[in-house]
Amino acid sequence: MDEKNRTGEFLAKLRNEKGYTQQKLADKIHVTNKAISNWENGRSNPDLDMMKELAKIFDVTVDELYAGKRVDEKDVIFKRKIKKLFIRSFITLFVINFLLLFVYFLLTVNSVKFYVLDLDDDFINTTGGYYIVNKNKSILHLDKLELDSDIDSNTYIELYEKSSTENIILYSGFNSNIDLYNVIVSDLNDVYLKITFVEDEEVTDKIYKLNFYPKYIDHKFVNINEKSSAVYLNALSDNNELVDKLVELGFHDQGELLYFKEEKTKKEKITTYVDANIYTYNKIVESKDSRKLITYYKELDTIDVQFLDSKNNIYKEFRYEPEKEIIVCVIGRCDDVIDVEEIEEDISIVKLFK
Repeated sequence: MDEKNRTGEFLAKLRNEKGYTQQKLADKIHVTNKAISNWENGRSNPDLDMMKELAKIFDVTVDELYAGKRVDEKDVIFKRKIKKLFIRSFITLFVINFLLLFVYFLLTVNSVKFYVLDLDDDFINTTGGYYIVNKNKSILHLDKLELDSDIDSNTYIELYEKSSTENIILYSGFNSNIDLYNVIVSDLNDVYLKITFVEDEEVTDKIYKLNFYPKYIDHKFVNINEKSSAVYLNALSDNNELVDKLVELGFHDQGELLYFKEEKTKKEKITTYVDANIYTYNKIVESKDSRKLITYYKELDTIDVQFLDSKNNIYKEFRYEPEKEIIVCVIGRCDDVIDVEEIEEDISIVKLFK
């Protein structure tokens, strides 16, 4: 086939396959039969618009007309399959990404909630309390409880959730500083505090409903309740040194003088909360089989390091006294003492609480 007339010869072949005369084809596309003859003999070529008309009539592509031959049907089918596969793959990936983002949203929205406690009574008070919960853990904390006079060692404390069948005991004992980890609270509106003490040589019970207010939501602790900021009784004067230290260590300012940091290594997940309003410090170091809790409360002025097993039972506890700069064993094997360097960062923050 003459390369210069491959289009013309291909047009003549297609016309004959259809059984058209040159005049019949000319009538269909509104040209003269001379124009058809010139195209087929290679004396001229149809323009692009006319090529498109001819491609429709003969059920070929414009590229095939220019090439002067039909493309292998197998190639056409293969290219169509590839095109369909690409479109389907794109749609599938889009749907998968959308579903992953949707699932991530469901898993993370409201994933962390922070509630603060309002307990201010003429008879009993606390310097602060809060409840932090996410999908994996929770912390319920009450600072030192105070009566008209300080609660002494003979005052029995019971924290429970009221139920239609029976009360669910969350804590019972004589410790006026309460820290409960991974405690399950179904409804914060039904949490009560019962204290039993001796008054005028008679055993007296008093029950208080604890009011928790939502303060922050999500891992970014978005403030959702400005009015609840008044529940803390201690005001913080400017402490730029403390703030600078927290920022330097990678803490995020969540507002209302609450700072938060989360770190992950191959073996541990470390979550730290610092409340610069009432000077409390809580760090949770989680590994596969155990947990370490490092806490500080201004009222006690000690850094407690507790080791918990997989069932959240404390099997070892040490206490660091900042004033004396010593570590004492409280629970467990006292021959296996932790090193001060292990809590060096914690000590550096607590020192700035002064």
